[in-house]
Amino acid sequence: MYHAGVGGPDDGGTGSGYETDGGATGNLYRIDLATRTPVRLDALDGYAASGSVYLPDNDAELSFAPTVLPESVGGLFWVIFTSHRSYGNTLPSQDNDDQNGKLWVAAIDQSPTPGKDSSHPAFYLDGQESVADNLRGFWVLPPCKQDGNACGSGDECCTGFCRPDGEGGAYSCVPAPAGACANEYEKCTQTSDCCNANSGYSCIGGYCAAPPPK
Repeated sequence: MYHAGVGGPDDGGTGSGYETDGGATGNLYRIDLATRTPVRLDALDGYAASGSVYLPDNDAELSFAPTVLPESVGGLFWVIFTSHRSYGNTLPSQDNDDQNGKLWVAAIDQSPTPGKDSSHPAFYLDGQESVADNLRGFWVLPPCKQDGNACGSGDECCTGFCRPDGEGGAYSCVPAPAGACANEYEKCTQTSDCCNANSGYSCIGGYCAAPPPK
């Protein structure tokens, strides 16, 4: 995933700068692997299915610097990006010469239809300072836990498995159970390793992931 547009005065118009008060613009795109072509993330970028802009005036083409969460959650991928769009009555849009970018989050379909937009409308990440310039967001997974440590899901564990292993059924990190299938967020090498493969669960990025929401 990447952004493309027209750069600001700090980069000679090459498309890498974010100086929106100097004319920089940007939209987010993904690569359709089936057709090897870029596909604009319309719903995320503020465009309706008809191609018209559903955001307030002057709020389109102001999205930059996407970073994708390195695992599927809830049957969706998630991207965080910088945008200079308005947020209700709290943040002005670029037409008010606001130069402070803010972080926004949007969902991306796990199994996109070739050639079709796979994004969903973005939402503002709460808790940001209104006068701060937040230029780049990153998803960070915590360091993995060794066996015996308390856990909530397999992706927290170095072995990739989190099972009841304590008094009262408490969950902790355990070695890979011999011959057992993998639950959601537990390690896998192929979809058949997942316990609920027959229900649409699949192995994505080395972990069992839930199917897309219906």
